Amino acid sequence: MNLTVWIGGIFLVLMMTACNQQAQTDEGVAATLREPDYAGFERAYAPKPFNFPADHGPHPDYRDEWWYVTGNLDGPDGRRFGFQITFFRHGLKRGIPNRASHWAGQDANMAHFALTDVAGKKYTSFQRISRSGAGLAGAQAEPFKVWLDDWRMEASRPSGNAVELVPPLTGGRLGGNAVELAAEVGRNKPAPTGVSGKMTGQVPETVVARPYSGLQPTLNSTALRLGGGQSKGSENPPPNLKTPSPFGRGLGEGLEEGSVELNSTALSSSEGFPWHFRASQEGIELDLEMQARKPPVLNGNQGLSQKSAEPGNASYYYSITRMEAKGLLKLAGKAIPVKGLAWLDREWSTSMLADYQAGWDWFSLQLDDGTDLMFFRLRHKDGTDDPTSSGVLIAQDGHSTRLAGDEVSIKALGSWQSPAGGVYPSGWQLTIKPLNQVIEIHPVLADQEFRHDARYWEGAVDVVDAVSKKAYGRGYVELTGYAPGKVEKSGQ
Repeated sequence: MNLTVWIGGIFLVLMMTACNQQAQTDEGVAATLREPDYAGFERAYAPKPFNFPADHGPHPDYRDEWWYVTGNLDGPDGRRFGFQITFFRHGLKRGIPNRASHWAGQDANMAHFALTDVAGKKYTSFQRISRSGAGLAGAQAEPFKVWLDDWRMEASRPSGNAVELVPPLTGGRLGGNAVELAAEVGRNKPAPTGVSGKMTGQVPETVVARPYSGLQPTLNSTALRLGGGQSKGSENPPPNLKTPSPFGRGLGEGLEEGSVELNSTALSSSEGFPWHFRASQEGIELDLEMQARKPPVLNGNQGLSQKSAEPGNASYYYSITRMEAKGLLKLAGKAIPVKGLAWLDREWSTSMLADYQAGWDWFSLQLDDGTDLMFFRLRHKDGTDDPTSSGVLIAQDGHSTRLAGDEVSIKALGSWQSPAGGVYPSGWQLTIKPLNQVIEIHPVLADQEFRHDARYWEGAVDVVDAVSKKAYGRGYVELTGYAPGKVEKSGQ
C-alpha cells in the first residue's frame, strides 16, 4: 500500500538538509495525511475508470502519489535478496505548470531504495529528495517513466493500444475486473463500445479486448471461456484450465449460458512491458527487467480504496501482483545474476487518515501455487482495527476476490525493538476466514527498518503453513506508526 509516510516532513526536510541539519519525524507524518487544507486538489470520492497506460503515469490533480515495487530475488548459488524501490510525488500546486521555463515545476519528489541481503544478514537503505523541473525528477505516462536523478523505472518501449478497466459489467472479466469489450457478431458487425461482456442469444464469433499496455489478449481456449463450461478454441485446453485455483473458482464455473469470460492467463508479452529499473548508490547497484504476468487488479471498491469513514479519505489504488524480475545485482564489487518475483503498487490521493488513526500493517504475499494475496490493516490509536481495512485474493488466472476487513484476522507472533526506539510486531499469523485457512509470516531479517527522514519497517518475509510449517510463498510487509521520533540518518 505504501501511503506517503514521508509527506509530513518533506518540506522541513528540503529546508533543513540544505542547512546540514537533521530532520525529525513524529506525529507530523500522520498529521499531514490528515491535513484538512486540500489546496484545490481533487479528492477520491467515487470509483472511476482506470485507463492504461495513462494511469501508470502521474495524476497532478491529486496531491500525493507513489510508484512502489518490492520483490524477492535469488542468485545462482541460492543466495537470496529482498528489494524495495518507491518513487513519491507530492504536489505543491494542482495541475501542470503553466510556464515555459525548463525549471518550471510544482512537485516535491522523494525516492527510497533498500536491499536485504539474507545470507549476509544485512539491510541497507537509501533516500533521495529533489524538486521537479529541469529534468531532476518526474514521471510520465507515454512512454512510461518515473525517475529521481539516475534512479529510474521505465518502459522498455512505447506502449501499445490502451485498455480501460471500468466498474464491473455483467459477464466479461479481466483479472477480476470487467474490461470494456467490443464484440463482432456474424458479418463483423461491431457492438457498441462499452458493451457488456455478457452476450445473450447467439454466441459471438470473436470477442476483442483493447490490449493492455504490456499484455495482449490471445483468443484461444485459454483466453475465451463460454458459460456452461464450454471453451471456444482448441479441443485440448492447456492444463491450467483443468485445475481450479484453491483460492477461486474454475474457469467457466458460475457463468450463465451465453456469457463470456476473458481469462488473464492467456495474456502474453506485448509493448510497454517489460519495464526496466535501475538504482545505484554506495557500492550497491540493482538493474532489473520486470515482466508483468498478471494484469492490473483494482483494489477496494473498483479501485477506490477507502482509508477512513470520512468521504474523500481514500485513494485510487491498483496493483500488478506478479512480475517476473531478472537482472544483475552489484554488491561489494561482485556482479550477481538474480531472478525472482516483484510486486507493483500504485496509489494517488489527496487525503487519507483520520485523527483517530495511528498507522497500518500491509501484507503482499506471492504463493508458490501462483496465488497472490494483499491485505492492509488500518490501526486506531486505541489499538483497535479500522473497518475500512481490506484486501484481495488474486488466483492463478488473475481472477480477484475482495476481502473485507473482518474476513482476515492478524495475530502478532513476536516483537522487535528498534535500535532507534520503538517496538514493532515481528512475525504474524493470518487467518483468512472465507478459506478457513491459517498462514504464518516470518521476516527473513528482524531489522528491516527504514530510518531516514521517515521511519517505517519494510521487509522481505516467508509465508509458512501454520500446521505443517512448510514454506510455500514469499512476500513483503510494511509497518507504520510504531516508532515515532528522531530519525537515524538524513537523506541525500
